[in-house]
Amino acid sequence: MRITPVLYIHKYYNTGEAKDNNIGFLVVGDPLCATTHIDLILRAKKLNIIIEIIHNTSVMGACASCGLPLYQYGYTVSIPYFEENWKPDSFYSRIKYNLYGDMHTLCLLDIKVKEPNYESMIKYGKLIYMPPRFMTVSVDLIVIYYIFIISTIIIIINEIMIINQHLLIL
Repeated sequence: MRITPVLYIHKYYNTGEAKDNNIGFLVVGDPLCATTHIDLILRAKKLNIIIEIIHNTSVMGACASCGLPLYQYGYTVSIPYFEENWKPDSFYSRIKYNLYGDMHTLCLLDIKVKEPNYESMIKYGKLIYMPPRFMTVSVDLIVIYYIFIISTIIIIINEIMIINQHLLIL
């Protein structure tokens, strides 16, 4: 069996190579817990590609060992590292939803493993990987706090705009 990185999976679907060769797709954790993995499985089935799923241990199952059954959890969210020009906030509304619904939130913290260093590729012409990074709870809290502050500022600005509109009408 040939092991295939995620980036090349689409190439094999498009060329039909996945129908004629054994291609492995390795993931960390349970392969059925991420929507991306489910999407790959569904697309493979549409193309009549035979798939085999080998289940792995998962953080989802580990939660129950802490005494909190998954039935008491709301949405699970992934909290990514912020990049200079990319600061997603989609997880924040789900955390608030769970909080208001009196549900627990499982936050999956970002990991960066085997990330290519594009600057080195350009400079030296060879693939060099950056050192692995694992998000800590303190970094996670900074990310959540940042989104909270931005959300609060947006609410305040909206309220000021509404007040100004009322004053203009008067």
